[in-house]
Amino acid sequence: QGILLLKSQNVTISSNLIFNNSKEGIAVNISNFTLIINNTIKNNIISGISIFGANYSKIINNSIFKSLYGIYIEDTEGLSILSNEPISNNSKFGIYATESLNSTISGNTILNNSDAGIILLNSINNTIRNNMIYNNSLAGIRLNSSNYTIIESNNLTYNGGMTVSSNIANIIIFESSDNNMTN
Repeated sequence: QGILLLKSQNVTISSNLIFNNSKEGIAVNISNFTLIINNTIKNNIISGISIFGANYSKIINNSIFKSLYGIYIEDTEGLSILSNEPISNNSKFGIYATESLNSTISGNTILNNSDAGIILLNSINNTIRNNMIYNNSLAGIRLNSSNYTIIESNNLTYNGGMTVSSNIANIIIFESSDNNMTN
């Protein structure tokens, strides 16, 4: 593990080069109001950043690449993932969020991930806005059992392994309701 934060409050993790760890680059567990900013995180076995029950935290302006998951989120409320560039070349997902509530994913560049750029599972009332999401193998954005999601003003191209003329897998929605998509 690169950096582990456990049962702490109001901590800033800033300006680090974190790489080649056997688990997560940064793991934040039950630690609210954490700020993760201006880090380069690469080549970690599980994820670049993992967030478990860390409410009202922010992930801003990090470069995250070449892990299983770029950012892994579980059971978290009010998380902000802002202006990270790139979140790329991860073996699964750029951003994977399960049981996320009232969170925002905005202004990120998410590309070349082997599954979806962003996936929300069992999540409610999240916003995905103003992201550049391209060249992800399965989909740009995928919602599974996630409701009341706002998806707006994202640039989604070349997702789902499709050509320009048949780019139909930019957004996949499965067993979800009351979602709002605009461009």
